[in-house]
Amino acid sequence: MQRNIFLLSVFIGFSTILSGQVFKGSITDSDGKPIPFSTVYIKEAAFGTAANQDGQFELKLSEGNYTCTFQSMGYKSVTQNIVLDKNTQSLNIVLSAMAYDLKEVVITSDGEDPAYKIMRNVISKAPDGKMDGSR
Repeated sequence: MQRNIFLLSVFIGFSTILSGQVFKGSITDSDGKPIPFSTVYIKEAAFGTAANQDGQFELKLSEGNYTCTFQSMGYKSVTQNIVLDKNTQSLNIVLSAMAYDLKEVVITSDGEDPAYKIMRNVISKAPDGKMDGSR
């Protein structure tokens, strides 16, 4: 019985080791600072992961060719093809900051707030033109 348990645990251990290669790396900005919680998406596997607070990520994938997209809010996405073989792949990705060009906002006061017209309309439909709750 103990021999069967030992063989089963050895088999499970080897199957997890052989099941995939490790693809890991870091995601930083152009100044070399880590970008925390940025994402890594693997198109062919239809899943991904998020980097930790230090910009580090790690995935287990089988051997093959993959299209990886690295992205984070406020940065330009980077798509890169990778080839995984039997060895651990380590990749350092640099995301450049994205500049947003927003249209000008103009705030003006052209008279009365439109909500007042709605409130007057509601009050005019109330019994006796009163909205105090008493009848």
